[in-house]
Amino acid sequence: MGRYLIDMDDFDKKLASKVDKGESVEVLIMAEEDKQWVKAKLIAHEKPVKKAVPLGLLSPFGKPIEREYYVEILETSSPED
Repeated sequence: MGRYLIDMDDFDKKLASKVDKGESVEVLIMAEEDKQWVKAKLIAHEKPVKKAVPLGLLSPFGKPIEREYYVEILETSSPED
Protein backbone atom coordinates (compact mmCIF):
# COMPACT_ATOMS: atom_id res chain seq x y z
CA MET A 1 0.00 0.00 0.00
CA GLY A 2 1.23 3.44 -0.91
CA ARG A 3 0.15 6.91 0.06
CA TYR A 4 -3.48 8.06 0.05
CA LEU A 5 -5.14 11.47 -0.22
CA ILE A 6 -8.34 12.87 1.22
CA ASP A 7 -10.27 16.03 0.40
CA MET A 8 -9.61 18.61 3.14
CA ASP A 9 -13.35 19.30 3.61
CA ASP A 10 -14.06 15.59 4.16
CA PHE A 11 -11.14 15.38 6.56
CA ASP A 12 -12.40 18.37 8.58
CA LYS A 13 -16.03 17.16 8.65
CA LYS A 14 -15.59 13.43 9.20
CA LEU A 15 -12.07 12.56 10.32
CA ALA A 16 -10.37 15.41 12.20
CA SER A 17 -12.23 14.79 15.46
CA LYS A 18 -11.42 11.05 15.30
CA VAL A 19 -7.62 11.30 14.97
CA ASP A 20 -5.85 9.28 17.69
CA LYS A 21 -9.17 8.24 19.27
CA GLY A 22 -9.19 4.68 17.89
CA GLU A 23 -12.60 5.20 16.28
CA SER A 24 -13.23 4.00 12.73
CA VAL A 25 -14.88 6.22 10.14
CA GLU A 26 -15.96 5.82 6.50
CA VAL A 27 -14.59 8.37 4.04
CA LEU A 28 -13.56 8.63 0.40
CA ILE A 29 -9.80 8.44 -0.16
CA MET A 30 -7.71 8.39 -3.32
CA ALA A 31 -4.74 6.10 -3.91
CA GLU A 32 -2.00 8.49 -5.02
CA GLU A 33 -0.38 6.06 -7.46
CA ASP A 34 -3.48 5.14 -9.49
CA LYS A 35 -5.68 8.21 -8.80
CA GLN A 36 -8.72 6.04 -8.02
CA TRP A 37 -11.19 7.06 -5.32
CA VAL A 38 -12.40 4.34 -2.94
CA LYS A 39 -14.69 4.30 0.05
CA ALA A 40 -12.62 3.25 3.06
CA LYS A 41 -13.31 2.39 6.66
CA LEU A 42 -10.22 3.52 8.55
CA ILE A 43 -8.67 4.63 11.82
CA ALA A 44 -6.56 7.81 11.75
CA HIS A 45 -3.39 8.65 13.67
CA GLU A 46 -1.24 11.75 13.88
CA LYS A 47 2.01 9.77 14.02
CA PRO A 48 3.09 6.58 12.22
CA VAL A 49 1.88 3.34 13.77
CA LYS A 50 2.26 -0.29 12.77
CA LYS A 51 0.16 -1.18 9.68
CA ALA A 52 -0.65 2.48 8.95
CA VAL A 53 -0.08 4.23 5.61
CA PRO A 54 0.41 7.96 4.97
CA LEU A 55 -2.66 10.10 4.29
CA GLY A 56 -2.21 13.54 2.74
CA LEU A 57 -4.77 16.32 2.44
CA LEU A 58 -6.00 17.97 -0.76
CA SER A 59 -7.00 21.65 -0.80
CA PRO A 60 -10.32 22.67 -2.38
CA PHE A 61 -8.33 23.27 -5.58
CA GLY A 62 -6.91 19.72 -5.59
CA LYS A 63 -3.40 20.74 -4.52
CA PRO A 64 -1.66 18.72 -1.78
CA ILE A 65 -1.30 20.43 1.61
CA GLU A 66 1.83 20.08 3.76
CA ARG A 67 0.05 18.07 6.47
CA GLU A 68 0.16 14.31 6.76
CA TYR A 69 -1.61 11.77 8.92
CA TYR A 70 -1.45 7.98 9.05
CA VAL A 71 -4.35 5.60 8.61
CA GLU A 72 -5.05 1.96 9.23
CA ILE A 73 -7.35 0.90 6.40
CA LEU A 74 -9.81 -1.68 7.71
CA GLU A 75 -11.78 -2.20 4.49
CA THR A 76 -12.37 -0.62 1.11
CA SER A 77 -15.17 -0.68 -1.44
CA SER A 78 -16.27 1.07 -4.58
CA PRO A 79 -17.40 4.69 -4.04
CA GLU A 80 -20.82 3.72 -5.43
CA ASP A 81 -21.44 1.08 -2.71
